[in-house]
Amino acid sequence: MSADEISIIFAIQDVGADVDAIRGLRAPTHFGRPNWDRVFPSIAENHPDTDVGVTLPNKFFCGPSVLSRTLHTMSNKYSSPKGTCFFFGKENF
Repeated sequence: MSADEISIIFAIQDVGADVDAIRGLRAPTHFGRPNWDRVFPSIAENHPDTDVGVTLPNKFFCGPSVLSRTLHTMSNKYSSPKGTCFFFGKENF
């Protein structure tokens, strides 16, 4: 059985359910990579004129370098000097 077929089965079981079929949580499980070109504008729309990602000590990501580069690129792409500003910080061990 392919991953797509499994996803379809879980999606069908999830329709109208109060909890996710995989994790048992109220939030649904989303398969695959996030669509960052939808995620970042949505955050900007919901948090206008906000600095996003600013924490002490300005670190919010620790993970694979490929994902780090993608998030850094998207943070720069969707930052606006007159609107939402995304700050990207990472930490390497």
